[in-house]
Amino acid sequence: MSQVHRRILTAALGRLEKEQAVYFADIAEKLGEDPRTERMPNLVYLVLADTVPFMPTYLAKKEFINRLLRFVDRNHRRLARIIYDPSFLKDKTLLTPVTGDFVAEVVAATLMHHEEGEIDAGEQIVHRLVFDESGGTLNFPYADDEDEDD
Repeated sequence: MSQVHRRILTAALGRLEKEQAVYFADIAEKLGEDPRTERMPNLVYLVLADTVPFMPTYLAKKEFINRLLRFVDRNHRRLARIIYDPSFLKDKTLLTPVTGDFVAEVVAATLMHHEEGEIDAGEQIVHRLVFDESGGTLNFPYADDEDEDD
């Protein structure tokens, strides 16, 4: 990863909570080693930096990277039109309509994985034990056999 890309991401990661920052720093390192990034590194790191504040961190890093690279590949013309527009220098939020699509894609994938039980969100599991509905008149399993002689 070049110094320019590192600066872009460092600013974005600095505003995140620690767990989120570590997750995306790992992704950035893996992107730096991925040869697919070399085709459009500026766009890849720009999309990543623009979206990290809104991203869940439950997807496997490999899946996240694959989705990011596919998204940039499919949308590179839309992204290029925006970043080469002079108004982008004054208003960085011009990327939001495009990068918002990537956030929506990742959130949808995360929800799908969660619904399928593939994501452990750290939720507490509550087990509830209830006695019989007879109001306690049922003696099972501790019923005394009154007819039995000692």
